[in-house]
Amino acid sequence: MIKYFGALFKEILDDVIGYDSRLRHTIFPLLFQPGKITNDYIRDKRFYYVLPIRLYLITSVLFILLLQFNTDTKPFVSSQNGITQVTEQNDLKQSLPNQKKLTTDLPQAKTADTDSDRQDQLLSNHEVSGGVSESIPQQSLKDKKSDEDEAVKSQDFGIQIEGEEIKFQGAEFEKEGFLKDYANTIQIKWETWKKDPEPLVKQVFELLPYMMFILLPIFAIFLKVFYLFSNRFYIEHLIFLIHNHSFIYVALMLDVGFEFFSENFSQSDHLLVKLFAELCALLSVVLSVWIIAYIYLSMKRVYKQGWGMTLLKGSLLGVCYFTLITIGFISIVLVGAYLA
Repeated sequence: MIKYFGALFKEILDDVIGYDSRLRHTIFPLLFQPGKITNDYIRDKRFYYVLPIRLYLITSVLFILLLQFNTDTKPFVSSQNGITQVTEQNDLKQSLPNQKKLTTDLPQAKTADTDSDRQDQLLSNHEVSGGVSESIPQQSLKDKKSDEDEAVKSQDFGIQIEGEEIKFQGAEFEKEGFLKDYANTIQIKWETWKKDPEPLVKQVFELLPYMMFILLPIFAIFLKVFYLFSNRFYIEHLIFLIHNHSFIYVALMLDVGFEFFSENFSQSDHLLVKLFAELCALLSVVLSVWIIAYIYLSMKRVYKQGWGMTLLKGSLLGVCYFTLITIGFISIVLVGAYLA
């Protein structure tokens, strides 16, 4: 049984110093035998396989590199340009009725100006006699300005994104601090990202492995809670997650390859090439189904519970997992936006 992190650290040193051929014993059970590597590792048969942490690092780094290489930022730029054109057209459409209304109301405005001049003349005459009329409108203007300032200060300051513009609730940040520096930094970089979001995307990809490396130990706590009476140590839940994530990374890399061949060779004139593209499309669908089935099968074989409890706990853990992933992704986007 694995009880201490020290045992894992010692194995890492042994594996780095000495060369072995564990990889060929790891690939097949990792892809086609859910839970086998985890069970063997817990039963002290771990020397046949690549160390969990090393396996995770290799597969995660390769997957992130492939994902970064396969991601094109041009659609982001095209989307932003399309939004700009649509926004300009909508603004133009909205301005036309206002221009027509302005043309219609112009004679009325002239009449109103004439009436206003007459009122000013009367107030001027009244001012000479009493001297009170001047103080009343000035005081009214001061009160109005004071009310507007109070309304601005009462708003919660923060960043509000509307369309393509970043607006700050309130006139400005009144308190110095990180939040103000962050908001000012994002505001400066926003125009650059609309033209070329590649620095932001690149920074997010650089932070993605760190996010996953932090989330795995956190999610292992959820497994510990869900299987509280399974008499398993925390490190065993963590090893289970490492093996499953390593499988998912390898499967997703294969899926990227299948989709690449399917999209780029489906219109070929050669029959064999076209059939190969269709086969890749089919394998992509099968692989997606196998990823989901693999997770439930591995849970059943490692934790040895019935299908009812496995499906229930797996579904609840899935909700918790995607919640953590969402929070983590939002966090690295916010951090990446500041660092990019």
